[in-house]
Amino acid sequence: MSSTTGPRTKFFGYIIEIPTGQTIVEYQDQNGVNKYLFYNLKAPTELFIDCATYGTIHLNGGLSFAINESCPGNTICNQSPTITNNGKC
Repeated sequence: MSSTTGPRTKFFGYIIEIPTGQTIVEYQDQNGVNKYLFYNLKAPTELFIDCATYGTIHLNGGLSFAINESCPGNTICNQSPTITNNGKC
């Protein structure tokens, strides 16, 4: 009897540069909980995410990958210069 397993879920820490104005950040944490953050800033800031599921970060509704991480196969990949993959969590 054989079995097939899918790819392993990966988790990473991230740094997201939040610009002035309104920004919506969505992601899934390591426990599978969807996080939804709304910012309306007068000055830029950095958001530190300790552990997020790879491939779940959305900025203002669009799926975004970090500028320094590879995109999954067969995916239209939006690499955002405002997101940095900070390594495994």
